[in-house]
Amino acid sequence: MLPPEKTDTFVVNGCSAGGLAVYTWVDTIAKYIHGTNPAVNVLGLADSGFFIDYPSFKSGTNDYTRNIKAVVDLVNYGVVPLPN
Repeated sequence: MLPPEKTDTFVVNGCSAGGLAVYTWVDTIAKYIHGTNPAVNVLGLADSGFFIDYPSFKSGTNDYTRNIKAVVDLVNYGVVPLPN
C-alpha cells in the first residue's frame, strides 16, 4: 500500500460483512487520509451483503436497525450525520 501522500485514489472494499464495514468506516478512513493528503479520492466499494431487518424472535422488535445504528454512531461520532 502506498502512503496517502503518494497516491491519488484509495479504495475501501469488502464483501458480505466487510461490505457493511465499508459503509460504516469509509467516512472515517477518508477523514484520516485527507488529513495527510486532501487531494486523494477515497472510494467505498461494498461488493456484497444482504442483511434483513425483521422482528427478533426474542424481543419482537427490529433489533438489527437499532444495533447497526449504534455501531454507525460509535464509528462516525462527530464525522458525518447519520442517514435516516
